Amino acid sequence: MKQHFATEAEIKARKAVMKQVLQTRDQRTVRRRLARLHERASQLGMTPWGQGVEQKLPQLICSVGSVRLPATSNAVERFFRAFQRFYRTRGGVHSVLSATRELLLFWVV
Repeated sequence: MKQHFATEAEIKARKAVMKQVLQTRDQRTVRRRLARLHERASQLGMTPWGQGVEQKLPQLICSVGSVRLPATSNAVERFFRAFQRFYRTRGGVHSVLSATRELLLFWVV
């Protein structure tokens, strides 16, 4: 962003528009927002970014509104979600040894 825009205000305005595209649980809304952004992309100076998102949309749209696929790409958050599901199904831990075994089992699996 700093390569393409001179001021922080320009960057901030475009970041808000970019984030808003995928911040929803409805796939139809994502497509509508992306189409609206595509119309404004040239005046905002975001044409290459918009084209890139349109090309990657089939991969991105799967996680929108999905309960199974994480909405974030943060590896730590994905790990904690997966561990929380793993932990709940086993009913918790009752000792330090049990917790160690659960963690080892989770990492192996």
